Amino acid sequence: NYYTGHRINVLQTIGTAAKYYTVNPKIVVALKDEWSHTSVNFTEKNKVKKYTAGSILKVKAIKYTANGSPRMQLEDGNW
Repeated sequence: NYYTGHRINVLQTIGTAAKYYTVNPKIVVALKDEWSHTSVNFTEKNKVKKYTAGSILKVKAIKYTANGSPRMQLEDGNW
C-alpha cells in the first residue's frame, strides 16, 4: 500500500518520535508519577490529574501537537 507524502496532506513527526507511542497501545502502566492535561500542549496551567507510578491508564487515541509530538488521549478525554 502507498500513501501520499505531499506536505499539505501529512504532518512530519518530531525527530525523537521513535521514543513515543505512535500507535495506540490501548492500555499503559505509568512507570513514574505523571500528570494528565486538558490539552495536547502541556503546561502547568492545564494539569488536571496526577497519576502515581503503577497506575493503569486506558488510552483512547494517539493525536499530535502542531509540531508533530505524539500525545496519548486518555479515555476521560485528557492527555
